[in-house]
Amino acid sequence: GNACRKGRHAFTSETGRILGDMLSGENIARVLNSLSGSFSGITGVNPEEFIAVLAGFMSDPLNETRLCITGLTSGSTGLPKSVPRTLGDFYSEIDCVSGFILPSYAESTVGAATVTNFHAYGVLFRFLLPVISEIPVYGHMLEYQEQFVRLKKFGRNLFLVSNPGFFKRLDGKACPVKVNLMMSAGGRLNREVLDKAGTVYDAPLLEIYGSTETGVMAYRYPVTAEEDWCVPETSVAEAVDENGNPVDGPGLIRITAAHVNGGIPYTGSDVICLNPVRDGRASFSLLGRSYRIIKLEDNRVSLDELEKTVTGHEFIRECAVVKYEHNGREFIGAMLVLSETGKKAYAAETPGRFFIRLRNELSRGMVRLAVPRRFIITDELPLTDSRKISYRKVERAFNHESA
Repeated sequence: GNACRKGRHAFTSETGRILGDMLSGENIARVLNSLSGSFSGITGVNPEEFIAVLAGFMSDPLNETRLCITGLTSGSTGLPKSVPRTLGDFYSEIDCVSGFILPSYAESTVGAATVTNFHAYGVLFRFLLPVISEIPVYGHMLEYQEQFVRLKKFGRNLFLVSNPGFFKRLDGKACPVKVNLMMSAGGRLNREVLDKAGTVYDAPLLEIYGSTETGVMAYRYPVTAEEDWCVPETSVAEAVDENGNPVDGPGLIRITAAHVNGGIPYTGSDVICLNPVRDGRASFSLLGRSYRIIKLEDNRVSLDELEKTVTGHEFIRECAVVKYEHNGREFIGAMLVLSETGKKAYAAETPGRFFIRLRNELSRGMVRLAVPRRFIITDELPLTDSRKISYRKVERAFNHESA
């Protein structure tokens, strides 16, 4: 919108001025020659050619199609994959977000974050959106709830960009600074975490569904952990089969939007089920990742759905469900973080009796085949560097126990 265009122009002219003041042609040549023996990245660079390229860049320093930010993601393979996105992609994404983000995020606020700028979520919401919206940003990353008191000196409310890992660690004490809007992305929020975040911050929570490859695909303002995901007005979501054909029931998500894949339809690995359009708004239920839907004795089992069922038990605060092998057969295992109620029950009887009781109670809400055969209790689930559950480590734990 207007704010977006205003932000682009101001940002572009200021960047050009700074570059122009700092980098005259002679200075570039001298600097490059002095550094060429130290960094392999500029060894052999012809200073005159570099000056010509830079001059073209400075004439339009933030050209939307030329300036590219490349992120890395491992996806489901565990191997690094580069994902280039142009500045224009991010601008289109901001136009998308402006259609559903509450205006209060920019009303006398200061941006604060518990996430870094090193991934698409952080780049967009911790950096670009505040810059374009002309709201100040607290430069340090917040890691603990106690650090929020430092923000009182700004005399502003907070626009908080966070993730499930941070919300899970909250101790329940009220935040010393008023929050206008809090955001979360990178993993699902269960009922307990939603309630805790609401108690601590007493503000609306905007939950983002997306990926490094796509950016924002859907959003919701959840009151419960089971609410459906809304499709932004600038996007189209479909459920398709493995051949890309639209299906009426569950299927792979295919998203079409200006900020995704250059506007070309992108098919992800998550399985969704579209809901009937209501009041002109499209939405879907998220069923889990396709590679987390397995076959067990010729039956299709969604490990993500199992996690939701297990986590819904009063004894369980968090869990990670995986498939493992033992003596040539496949079974389901669940790594558990117990709730306070669960800890008391576990301490009151032997582990064997506790697990039998838990297994019997879980079997009332799922087919017996899908009931976890083995449990591992831990204080915290293993996480990746991006604070997501490390299923590889969970699988290794069960395979080690089964050896």
